[in-house]
Amino acid sequence: MLEVRTRAARSTANWIVAKPLEETHRLFVQVATSTQRARITSSADARVELGVRGNLYSWGEVITIDLAPTTGGTSVTARSRPTVPTTLFDWGEGARDIRALHDAVGDASGTGDGEAGIAAAAANVGQLSPWPKPFAWFSAITGALMLLLALVNLVINTVSIGSWLPLLILGPFTLVYAIRSLRVNDRWSRIR
Repeated sequence: MLEVRTRAARSTANWIVAKPLEETHRLFVQVATSTQRARITSSADARVELGVRGNLYSWGEVITIDLAPTTGGTSVTARSRPTVPTTLFDWGEGARDIRALHDAVGDASGTGDGEAGIAAAAANVGQLSPWPKPFAWFSAITGALMLLLALVNLVINTVSIGSWLPLLILGPFTLVYAIRSLRVNDRWSRIR
């Protein structure tokens, strides 16, 4: 697994890709152009810069990929920094995006996943990462209780709409994302 160093919402990783610089550059551009939330902000011969839109966990990020020719391939240095400079926590989004890029392009052992890896990385870069399992279970139970309370209050309290409407709106969002997180965590535990 790729070692990603993170400090104050800034993540950095280095690895070597067993491909020439031009091909490695083309692969990173291909991954970036196929993502939904990331876009290329600049692209030079030895550098690709991506802008990732914000999500629930962060205001967005900038991923800079520096490439240098080396014996046996191309040396890659990927850095992620938040769009808002005062951000101290990105909840692992930058490190996760760098790992998704690494998995798509590969490393010195030639373990890149090719087109399938590029498609998977394109689907993962900039997407919400799942909640930890204990928090996802807590949120699922809380979301279900919010929905139940809102429905009971809807039947009993017909005069004051403000007492049940926020619960009826927030409950499904919490419940749906908690269930998605539990499914992703379950898939990852089966793979490992």
